[in-house]
Amino acid sequence: MTVESEVATLTLAVDNLTSTVNVSKTNLDVSVANALASAGTASDHKTGALEAKTAAETARDLAYAHSQSAAAAGDYQSMKAVDEDIAGTAVDVFVYDTSKDSDGGQWRKRCQHTSWYNETLNTSTRGATKEFPAVAVLVAEADKVTIYDGDDPAMPMWMVFNQGIWHHVHTSGHSLTSVSMLNGKLCWAGFRLGRIDFIKDAADALEVTWYNTFTNPISGRNTQGINAVDIYFDLVNSTVHDIAMTVLPSAPIDPATGLP
Repeated sequence: MTVESEVATLTLAVDNLTSTVNVSKTNLDVSVANALASAGTASDHKTGALEAKTAAETARDLAYAHSQSAAAAGDYQSMKAVDEDIAGTAVDVFVYDTSKDSDGGQWRKRCQHTSWYNETLNTSTRGATKEFPAVAVLVAEADKVTIYDGDDPAMPMWMVFNQGIWHHVHTSGHSLTSVSMLNGKLCWAGFRLGRIDFIKDAADALEVTWYNTFTNPISGRNTQGINAVDIYFDLVNSTVHDIAMTVLPSAPIDPATGLP
């Protein structure tokens, strides 16, 4: 092969290689352009996803706000019914949600043996249902404590404690000041601190120097029955103005109720 032939062959090979490189570069350019376009699309999708996330969070917040408003409206309607019933004479109102008790309110299912569960229904001091309400509204007036059934939208009376001489609510002529309830124990305040235990079906009251045990079960709450013992309690004064109830982490378990 002559030098001229070899040069011609080499020139052709270089031309072919250049053509191939140019084609590959063109393909690469197209691939880069496609990649950049895909990246832009991905960015758009990311932006859209973030906008959707923000919209979802806004909708969630609005839904929560609406639910709170609805709950508040329900509470308002319920409390309005109570207010109409007691004609604005309440000295204290306490909403008792038994689901917040230590056992989630299961104590309500273990009271079929008690006197109050089996007492006559539909009277002036007892409503139409036996079981303690899951949600109860306790209203203290000057001379009585009324439990309303919060499970019923109409908020009917469930039980009444009339103040009287050595009744379960007895403040020796003084007005009631406060009422509260936790773990099945209703506490009232005025002159003395009273405790009414629905699980034990029993009641007592504390003074600075006297411990009063009521001899009647809860079904006899509005009749006289007392056993007073001279015991000193660490109260600042026998007149009690307010009540707050809590369960401490170290609270012992009451063997009679199974609750702290």
